[in-house]
Amino acid sequence: MQDDVSQPPLTAGESLTSHRVSLELITNAKGEHLSKKQPAIETSRIQVRKPATGNDKGDYFEPLYLWVLDRLGKEAFEGLREAVGPELARLLPGADPDKWYPTEYSARIYDALFKLVDEDADKIADFARFYLYEQTKGFMRVLMTFASPLQLALRVGKMWRRFHDQGRAQVELVEADKTKTHARFTILDWWASPVNCLVNTFFYEEMVRVAGGKHVSCEEINCVHRGDEFCRWEIYWE
Repeated sequence: MQDDVSQPPLTAGESLTSHRVSLELITNAKGEHLSKKQPAIETSRIQVRKPATGNDKGDYFEPLYLWVLDRLGKEAFEGLREAVGPELARLLPGADPDKWYPTEYSARIYDALFKLVDEDADKIADFARFYLYEQTKGFMRVLMTFASPLQLALRVGKMWRRFHDQGRAQVELVEADKTKTHARFTILDWWASPVNCLVNTFFYEEMVRVAGGKHVSCEEINCVHRGDEFCRWEIYWE
């Protein structure tokens, strides 16, 4: 089962360029979600830094602003504003979530955020979860409340164009039985920054978990920033 986008061919050495990210949540005595320490982006694998393409909805500005203030404090937020420059600083937190902004904006902001947290992928995972919960309003909240993990995963491709005006998304069900499910998510003709891909990895993983998936893991096995022609994620859950 897949969307109406042709399957891109596998590239040579595809399995050798995988970047494994598995987020296992731990709950502390207060019921707060904690996560195991995650690896940072393997910068030695970044071969190509392509310019960002297209436009994205501005729904990520406010969650990022709120997360930085809550987790890192006002001083860190001011540091982020200084790092991204006056043009983008004005959009934190003043962006319209329903307006289109150049994808280059999210690439610059996420790059600055990654440096702000000392390239700690665990903090990026925490931001991705925060972003997901802030975004799950209206249609998205209904969908995540009532859809099964499989139904939600298969809709990710169709939801892509709600937030991005460029790129093609494909979702393929690779395997599904009573004990485990394996889906493949591919984005073609779109790139922003390696940090965008890291945020997406945790975002997709947490979205399946919120819908009821157990032992969820997400692996980006192809990335345009490692010289591949597309970005591809393998998602597994029980």
